[in-house]
Amino acid sequence: MNSIHNRDRNGQPFDERTKIAVWAKAQIVPGYDPNSRRKDSCGAPMDYSQHGNRNSQTGWEIDHIRPKEKGGTSELTNLQPLHWENNAHKSDNYPQWTCKRRS
Repeated sequence: MNSIHNRDRNGQPFDERTKIAVWAKAQIVPGYDPNSRRKDSCGAPMDYSQHGNRNSQTGWEIDHIRPKEKGGTSELTNLQPLHWENNAHKSDNYPQWTCKRRS
């Protein structure tokens, strides 16, 4: 699944290699398989299988830390995993933004 909200700077879906590399930046949750479940920087739970799913309680997206609209790139250093609600709430608010969903 790859929503319209989860695309690179050129509007293309992120490839699997990038998705895996961004996922590796998420916080490991003790007691869970880190390949399946992690937390974003706000502490919101994410399931790898729910990438791009905005209908899921554990859906997540690849966020541009510095938004594309503000000159951000799709380089790995500018990407982070965020629960979809946190990504939607963040929108283009940079550098100040607050978490919408936590653990």
